[in-house]
Amino acid sequence: LAALGIRGDRGWIGGFGLAPHARGKGLGRALLAEVLEAARQRGLRRVQLEVLAENAPAVALYERGGFRRTRALRILEGGAPTEAAGEPRVGVAPPAAVFAHFDRLH
Repeated sequence: LAALGIRGDRGWIGGFGLAPHARGKGLGRALLAEVLEAARQRGLRRVQLEVLAENAPAVALYERGGFRRTRALRILEGGAPTEAAGEPRVGVAPPAAVFAHFDRLH
């Protein structure tokens, strides 16, 4: 799987990966080449991606594909917030219930 997001003349590769049984067979190189070719065909001047530093095989693949490290990315994690009195709540609603308020909210 490889998803190519496009914004103007820049691209972003997201969701790049192979099923475990398909790894180590050159498919990652082929997939990366295909997504970069798709970017070239669309006239993109720059393509970025994010990868965990600990994922050495992926880092090596991307560097062999011409990518270079430009910055570290911080990933923040937290617990689910507790509900405080008077705070707005966010929840799940069926689409019909949401659309019933569409005109009033827009």
